[in-house]
Amino acid sequence: MTEEEEKKIIDEICEITASFLDIYERKPMTKRKFRVVGERYGGELTVGTVSADFVRYWQDKDTDDLQQHLLGLEWQDEDNIDSDSPPVLDDGEEFVAWNEVDDLEHLTGYAADSKFIVSEVTDRNDDWAYDENEIEFSPFPLNSRECYADETEPEDPPEDSEYIPVLMWYSAEKGNFGTWFVETDGEDFNPKKFAISYIETNLGEMVELAYYDKVPIDCEYDFAESVGKGYYAFVGWMNKKWHDTEYFIGNDNVWEGYEDNLREE
Repeated sequence: MTEEEEKKIIDEICEITASFLDIYERKPMTKRKFRVVGERYGGELTVGTVSADFVRYWQDKDTDDLQQHLLGLEWQDEDNIDSDSPPVLDDGEEFVAWNEVDDLEHLTGYAADSKFIVSEVTDRNDDWAYDENEIEFSPFPLNSRECYADETEPEDPPEDSEYIPVLMWYSAEKGNFGTWFVETDGEDFNPKKFAISYIETNLGEMVELAYYDKVPIDCEYDFAESVGKGYYAFVGWMNKKWHDTEYFIGNDNVWEGYEDNLREE
């Protein structure tokens, strides 16, 4: 091979390499990953069945006294226990703690009116690395389910109703209540595509599920931790027929508002 032929081959290799580099530089990243968290306020909610006499005794009393009584029972603190109160549970069952009265609901999550924060994950070895370009946004409220109780016992309930005495307890907390990770095919994270489902109760509303581009996202709890800020309690009468136990997302009507929101500028 002559020197001129060798130089020609090298030039062709360099030209091909340059073309590949140009294509690579113009080609968008195949996948991008984003981390989404709430703005640190939320808590733990329980709803459970208690004795009818317990609800009748406490339904007109100060909720602070109710909280102190239940905490007194939990901590075995005689000074805070109301000795006149009927037992919390029926059939001689022992009350252990508020978070074990949860046969109807037991959830931990962000407050439904929370702002959310999205950060791009740029370190392949660290999904939790700080991103100085994080963005705050409000998720789209896709739908909710109801878990309400009446404050007073119904005097003449309809025959098809199913009223039960319940205790609701909410531990208000500050911290991390879970993280969602979203992957895109190279495009930016679109806050309008992030939607939530949440539960409504007498003590507040909490995020339960999240979606991106209509696809449910699993919540990860690796770094979930919080500190208590206060307690709230409620006793009342729940019609189990009105207790929503699931979300209906398969119906196209559920997504109409979501689609309208995407089209808005």
